[in-house]
Amino acid sequence: MLRVLAAVALALAGLGLVTGCSAPVRARAAPSYGLPSLPPRPSFDPKAPEASKGSYDLNDSLLSGKEVYTVQQSATSGGGALGSALAKVTPGRASSSTGASAARAVALPGTEAAKDDEKIEREAQLAIQVKDVNEGAARVLLLVKAHEGSVTKDQRASGAQSSAELIVRVPSSHFDAFTSELASVGEIRNRSIKSVDSSLEHKDLGILVDNLEAALARYRALLEKATEPLQVLAVERELERVRSDLDRIKGRLAFLRDRVARATIAIALHSSEAQPDVPFARKPQISIGLRGSSLVDVRESGTNGYVGSGLTLRLPSSGGETARGFILDVDVMRACCKARPERSAWGYDILLGFDLYSDALQAGRRHWLNPYLGARVGFAQTQDRGDFAAAGVFGLEIFKTSVLMIDLQARAMAMVGNPDGPHAALQPSLGFDLGF
Repeated sequence: MLRVLAAVALALAGLGLVTGCSAPVRARAAPSYGLPSLPPRPSFDPKAPEASKGSYDLNDSLLSGKEVYTVQQSATSGGGALGSALAKVTPGRASSSTGASAARAVALPGTEAAKDDEKIEREAQLAIQVKDVNEGAARVLLLVKAHEGSVTKDQRASGAQSSAELIVRVPSSHFDAFTSELASVGEIRNRSIKSVDSSLEHKDLGILVDNLEAALARYRALLEKATEPLQVLAVERELERVRSDLDRIKGRLAFLRDRVARATIAIALHSSEAQPDVPFARKPQISIGLRGSSLVDVRESGTNGYVGSGLTLRLPSSGGETARGFILDVDVMRACCKARPERSAWGYDILLGFDLYSDALQAGRRHWLNPYLGARVGFAQTQDRGDFAAAGVFGLEIFKTSVLMIDLQARAMAMVGNPDGPHAALQPSLGFDLGF
C-alpha cells in the first residue's frame, strides 16, 4: 500500500512538471521595429491673426530679406489729426512727414549685421531590440544623465511584446557620442538621423524683433506727444499690439535657439520576450510556507511510511534572476499506515538548499505552472537513528503571485551515517507560501 501511495505521489509530481514544461509561454508575433515618432515641429506664421488685426502690417517682403516694416496710424479728434511721428529710415538717411492718414516705415538693421554662423537642428529616431525593456530603458536614462540631457517622454507598455518609447534631449555637442553609445543598450534595428538648417528663419525672426522694437520705441515717443484722450487711446492700442507680436516672435526665436542647442532623439525599445506575469522587481524579500508532507523510508529491514507537516523559510530574491532562492526546510512526521518502526514512531529532518527555475519558461514569473529543480543537504532522523541526508528536488508551483504561492514538490533522498546502514526515502509534499 505504501509503495502504491509513493508511486502515485511521484507520478503526480512528474505529470505537473511535464505539464509546466509544455505550457505555452505566449504566442510571439514577429516584433515590429518601426521608428518612434518625434514631436512635431510647430509651424509659425509671422503674419498670424494677432498681427494682421493691428493697424500695422508685416510686409511679405521682410521674409524675403528686404528691410521694410510698415506702420499705419491715423486718428482724429475735434477735426484735428494726430500726425504719425514714424518715419521711413534707411541706413544713412531719415525723413518724416505728417498727415491725417500716413504710412511710415521703421528702420531695419542691414542684413550684413546678421550672424553668418549656421543654425542646425539635429534629430534622430532609433528602434532598438533589447532582452528586457525595463533594463534597457534604465540604461538609456543613465546615458542621458551622463550626457547632461533630459527626458521629455517615457512611455512603457507590457503584453505579448513589451515595449517602451522615450524622447530625450541632449546638448547638440553630445549628439554623435550619445547616439553611438546607444548601441550598448541593444541591437539597433532601425535608425534615422536628420539635420535641419534653420539659419534663415533665425535671421528673419531677428529682423522682425529689431523692427518691432523700433516700432515700440516710436509709439512710445508718440504717446509722450499725445495730448487728446483719443490720441492716447489710439497709441496705447497700437503699443499693446506691437508688444504682443514682439513677445510672440521672441518666444519663437527662443524655441528655435533651444532646438539648435539641444538635439531631440526618439528611442523605441522592443523585446520579443513575453512580459512576465510576476516581474523580477516584485519578488518578495522573504517567504514563509507551511506544507503537509509524507515520507516513504525504504530500508533492508522493511519500508515504513510517515505523515506530518513542515515549515519552509525561503529567500526568493537571493541567487539571481533564475533562482528560486535559498531555502531552509524543517519537517516533523509520525509513522502511519500500520507501519511499525523498530525504535521510534517519529521522524524529522532539517535541510538547507536552493532551487532553480527554467530560464526557457520565464524563470518562474508565470502565474501558473512554474517547474523548478533543486538540491538539499542536512540532517534527517527516522527510527531514532540520525543520518546525513542529501536530496534532489523537483517541484511545480501550481499557482503564484508576488505574495501567494501553492506548491507541489517531491524529494528523492539518500541517507547515510547510521549503524543500520544507508537507506533511501521519497518525500512528496503540498504546501503554500506567503511572501513579504
